[in-house]
Amino acid sequence: KEEKAKKGGRKGKLMGDGLPRLLSGKRFYQKVIEFTEWQGQEEARKEAQVDARAVWKEAVKQWEEDEIVRKEANKQIKATHQEKLATWE
Repeated sequence: KEEKAKKGGRKGKLMGDGLPRLLSGKRFYQKVIEFTEWQGQEEARKEAQVDARAVWKEAVKQWEEDEIVRKEANKQIKATHQEKLATWE
């Protein structure tokens, strides 16, 4: 039941199983401390995920620009090669 209560915290509930609790006990107080720490960690994780997503999007954008430049350079190389082949034949 305690494992379920901890899993219930992911939904934003400290004690999600609906059973009555002693709210002034040391165990409950410890669970409150753990829950608030967990909430802080989840918030930090979500912020880091948003930051990582922004960095990833910027990297993809840069890669797409580099890919366009690379393709243009390849087209020029192929055109030069075709010209040389035409003059050689």
